[in-house]
Amino acid sequence: DAIACGEFPVFRGHILNEDEKVRSALIRELRTYFEVNFNAFGANHEIDFHTYFSDALNIVEEFERDGLVLMTDKNLKMTDVGQHFAHIIASAFDRYAEGPWYNENIYMRDA
Repeated sequence: DAIACGEFPVFRGHILNEDEKVRSALIRELRTYFEVNFNAFGANHEIDFHTYFSDALNIVEEFERDGLVLMTDKNLKMTDVGQHFAHIIASAFDRYAEGPWYNENIYMRDA
């Protein structure tokens, strides 16, 4: 049909499903504002944040132990140091990103 209409017979892009839209919105929010309010985000996307992202929140706990994020039952906020790792922290919520997210063999030592 496209050729008959004088158009190129190609399509570029990907139509996002609902899960991808929710995850994309969260990743964008984290990478832009370095924090997310669980209740507000959940209400905006009609999800229970803790249930929907339970696996990712387990990963983020490792970042919390390293002082990169502060988490309460209401929100997640990146620390000043954590903001430098926003892309890695936010990727924990990406279904298609592959870990490892945390490597216990990497450490910082005092100078």
